[in-house]
Amino acid sequence: IFCQFDYERRLSIPTDNYVTTTLSFTDQIAENLNPTASLQRMTQSVSTRIGTALLSRYLTWAGRSLAETLRAGNLLMQNMERTVFPRTTCPRNATEEPDFCRSSAASY
Repeated sequence: IFCQFDYERRLSIPTDNYVTTTLSFTDQIAENLNPTASLQRMTQSVSTRIGTALLSRYLTWAGRSLAETLRAGNLLMQNMERTVFPRTTCPRNATEEPDFCRSSAASY
């Protein structure tokens, strides 16, 4: 256990006071006694980083897709704004005379 003790590793950690540094030295020996506990504590950190990277990739992809959809919607709205509607429109289910729909279709 003592050959695994590395004082430089503990001195490089910034601490508030000397008591924290001393406790950090004693904790290093305990960490070496139970490496499984250290691996279990690291697992959560590693999985959080992997999850954050995956979420970042997904949001980049989804953000691009959303931006393209909004651009297409904006273009459609601009085109609808330029649409000129005729003065005479066909009534719904028009069958009685005068049938404006058939007369306008015949003129084309």
